Amino acid sequence: MNIRLSLTIRNILLIFALTFSTEIQLIGQSVRKDFFLPDVPGYFTLKCDFHLHTMLSDGTVWPSDRVKEAWRDGLDAIAITDHVEYSPHKTDVTNDLNKSFDLAKAAADKYGIILIRGAEITRKMPPGHFNAFFLKEPNALRVDSVMDALKIAKAQGAFIIWNHPGWKSQQPDTIKWFPRHTEIYNLGLMQGIEYNNSTESYPVVFKWALEKNLTLFSNSDTHAPIDFEYTMGKADKRPMTIVFAKEKTSEGIHEALLDHRTVVYFRDTLAGDVKNMEPLVRQMIKVTSGKLVSSEKKTATVQISNTSDFPLSLCLVNSAQKVIPKVLLLEAHSTLALNLTDISFPDSKGGTITLHFQINNVLINVDTPLRYSVNVNFE
Repeated sequence: MNIRLSLTIRNILLIFALTFSTEIQLIGQSVRKDFFLPDVPGYFTLKCDFHLHTMLSDGTVWPSDRVKEAWRDGLDAIAITDHVEYSPHKTDVTNDLNKSFDLAKAAADKYGIILIRGAEITRKMPPGHFNAFFLKEPNALRVDSVMDALKIAKAQGAFIIWNHPGWKSQQPDTIKWFPRHTEIYNLGLMQGIEYNNSTESYPVVFKWALEKNLTLFSNSDTHAPIDFEYTMGKADKRPMTIVFAKEKTSEGIHEALLDHRTVVYFRDTLAGDVKNMEPLVRQMIKVTSGKLVSSEKKTATVQISNTSDFPLSLCLVNSAQKVIPKVLLLEAHSTLALNLTDISFPDSKGGTITLHFQINNVLINVDTPLRYSVNVNFE
């Protein structure tokens, strides 16, 4: 057998071995740092960022990398919302508003991230900037009139929100709701509003949202790589919109937004309507045990646990509805043993008592923390 034939047979055998080998080769790895918030009865709790830019408008990140960042940061869904009217890189890359979604879709499917087609309508104040999600053809929004752009988005079935109402570049001295916003709102062209954007928070927006039944959002509005702006440290996670969806799909998220089922996360604070907040907190806080020390001396111990990755700042509330100022920090996935006194027990065996808390970093209105009660059974 000559050398050339021998090499050919060897190559065939090598190809056969590689084709039918059952060994797994590791070519790399990625790490997802999850941010766990429990599901609530009837709904999945999804972590979302609905305001992201790529290099196809004025960002510096490729669309598929936005997906990878979101997966790494523990998110479930994102919307890429490149600017309709502003494309500073258009001499180098396309300004087709569908392209960022198209370029990100394969990565979204690979990493299990729900990807929503969106765009940012970018106009002077009033009315300012608006994000439109669930668009069918974002390029159709390139029209002169902002009202026409919003109407076209609405005709496509989009969900529309007012972005960063207090952005200093457009409202340097105040946060004002203009008559133009009333017109837009009355026409059904504004269904949500950003309470948090990037590093900014706008408390008056919370009040507007509750009064006008607008869905609350908290988004990063990131243009640079997300690592340049946030880390996964305790108090430095990216802003998130927490959505309570019936199903883990784009359609499920759309239905939830229409029904205003969101709360917002920003710098270790949760905020939202009490009807959305209470079910979430009820799944986060669990009483693991209660032990009667002395019914005569009115003392007991209670162990209370946090099932989530969200740290809770608690204060006890006494029977006179007065907040006891001592702060109890219930860290993520931790348990506190509370030594309590001056408790009125139903009988000598203790029975069931109700503990009342104020959760300082869970807001249900402007500067209004959630009051939450748990029943503790002493046997």
